[in-house]
Amino acid sequence: MALIKCPSCDARVSSVASQCPECGFDLAAGMADEETLRTLRNRRYRDRMYVLKMLSFAAMAIAMIGAIPMLFHYINAIEAGIPAQLMDHWGVYLVGIGFVFYLIVRVRMLSMKSAHRRGQ
Repeated sequence: MALIKCPSCDARVSSVASQCPECGFDLAAGMADEETLRTLRNRRYRDRMYVLKMLSFAAMAIAMIGAIPMLFHYINAIEAGIPAQLMDHWGVYLVGIGFVFYLIVRVRMLSMKSAHRRGQ
């Protein structure tokens, strides 16, 4: 009894298992044809890209949650005639975190896209 990779989801599965516990792929039927494996790879790529796109929207939302109060603080300071110190505002941290998170997600998306193209 050894651990093998599921051809569908690359999860580690026992060699005596009849189905993959992660995705339900029928291991007892043997290896799938190339078209089925390509379809499964494309579906897994599409699902992962969807999650990464939602994470990039979340990163943009985090940055905007910090930027909007900073804008109001800036406008109020200008109207009051006092110099605006935006670097002292708490929103700077959220903008920075959101921006860094967005960059990380986008780099991950680009690497996943290039790996998917190389795999086909």
